[in-house]
Amino acid sequence: SPSPWLNLPASFTGEVFGDEVSDPDRVDVSALVGSMAATTFGRSYLAWHNYQVAAELHRRLVGDRGDHDFLLVDGFADCATRVSVALAITQHAAEQLLHQAVALRDRLPQVAQRLREGRISPERVIAVISRTDLIDGADCAAEVDAQIAAELDLHDGAWSAERLRDMVDRIVYRHDPDAVRERRRRAVDAR
Repeated sequence: SPSPWLNLPASFTGEVFGDEVSDPDRVDVSALVGSMAATTFGRSYLAWHNYQVAAELHRRLVGDRGDHDFLLVDGFADCATRVSVALAITQHAAEQLLHQAVALRDRLPQVAQRLREGRISPERVIAVISRTDLIDGADCAAEVDAQIAAELDLHDGAWSAERLRDMVDRIVYRHDPDAVRERRRRAVDAR
């Protein structure tokens, strides 16, 4: 059967190199650059979609039972195994994906929305998730999420790893200085 990507909406590619373009040499350079930008937004949307599906799988297979039971095969392991097989990734990578999906769903829903909109890349959203781990379940988590999302809205263009790290740490520090200190202590211990 034909690839489903032949039916990909033209907005994901900036209408370049689709079925409607018979001569790619006639496409101007600006359209090519725009196509690359559109593809990047599409990658963010698809990453958001994968996280949504993973979070729903987690909800259905793990539910409120927590991350791990102390059994050899629990709901979380079963869920990760299914993701691992479907995506052809390791069990560990699937478990990380599930943790990230649940973090976006429960702790960072507004940041997840910015991923959907292409305001942050899939690679950078992983950094936000990891840098906010220590406020998981804290009363300030919703405020931190809102402030990070507001910062992402204010800045057009790409975020460097350092700039994003500093922005997230600054926001977390305002609400929970001990969380940032603990992250730094763990980083030093891990060296």
